[in-house]
Amino acid sequence: MKRSRLLLLGATLAAGLITTSAIALPVAPAHAVANPEVESRQSANNTQSVKELSVPCDQGEFAYGGGGSITGGGAGNVALQAVVPVGNPPTAFRVRAAALGAVTGAWNVTAWAICGTFTAGLQVVPDSDGPNTVRSKETDSRCPTGMQMYGTGFEISPSGNGTVLVHDIIPGITLAPRSVTVRATARPNMTPNWSMDGFAICANPAATKRIDQAQLVPGSNPSRSVSKACENGSTFAHGLGAQTFGSDTNLDGRLALSSMFPPSNRSGGAIAGENGTVNENWQLQVYVICSI
Repeated sequence: MKRSRLLLLGATLAAGLITTSAIALPVAPAHAVANPEVESRQSANNTQSVKELSVPCDQGEFAYGGGGSITGGGAGNVALQAVVPVGNPPTAFRVRAAALGAVTGAWNVTAWAICGTFTAGLQVVPDSDGPNTVRSKETDSRCPTGMQMYGTGFEISPSGNGTVLVHDIIPGITLAPRSVTVRATARPNMTPNWSMDGFAICANPAATKRIDQAQLVPGSNPSRSVSKACENGSTFAHGLGAQTFGSDTNLDGRLALSSMFPPSNRSGGAIAGENGTVNENWQLQVYVICSI
């Protein structure tokens, strides 16, 4: 298994991971998604340890990317465990979050989906690692030849009691991204029997495709956030990625990604926090997959 860290910033799926149904697909008018819309739904606000919900696209629209965001619970005490495209081609996103032990007060999770009209070739490509008790895992989901990636996703299984933290969701850093690398690590002194799935949402190429990214300078704050807007004024955000990192690879499993979400159809953001004591500076990076 690969464990190289990027300081720049056989797919066997559990039942129900992606549902496939017969959908009458419209004729794709172009290779780009015209004016994508951001949909969101929020869970109840309480101290429940695991929360899961889905957000659908409007009827006749499809999901190109998605995300999740956590509010409350205390910095680093709640983490994303799943941001999963639903259907193939996808029409919704399912999001799950879990407390990492005791939480400070009530918290909620919001599921996000970036939706738009159909583009030819739209499909979900999964990759899987596990199940086993290996502490760190990596998946690499790649679009078929001739297609580009619009969005990303991941899931930790079983349904997640917060023993594993996802720390990297990295889209291929090119002008025409075709893959996403997802990495996760079990928290210190924990040896769960777990599996991880990564997802690439692929479709015919857009005329213009880019990945815009923003990175925080090293710091030691208990919670850190970063956001980035697509740099061209006529460019829309379709998918997201995020990464926590530092000079010490032992940070894996000690930094909790609590949010990776699209606050608008032209930008993306990420939030992460320290789970326990972290005695060094660390960084957070967000990736926004943009196209016209």
